[in-house]
Amino acid sequence: MEEKFSPGDVVKLKSGGPNITVDSYVRAFCDTTDQIRQTVCKCIWFANNERKEGYFSQDTLLKVDFVKTLYSDGIPS
Repeated sequence: MEEKFSPGDVVKLKSGGPNITVDSYVRAFCDTTDQIRQTVCKCIWFANNERKEGYFSQDTLLKVDFVKTLYSDGIPS
């Protein structure tokens, strides 16, 4: 599977939520065959000054475009 993101990329769940940072890719192996079952992104973020982490399929994530976010109301004059 092609990895869409790199460690350090800021992403967001397609369903919404806070910006989160890709930490790494993690490969989950099948217990009986030692074949890769799934590859997921380990992501980190902070909520209420507490570090959180979660594992997400890369297909559920979108890369955050900071330029588009900064100028979503139009380019300042």
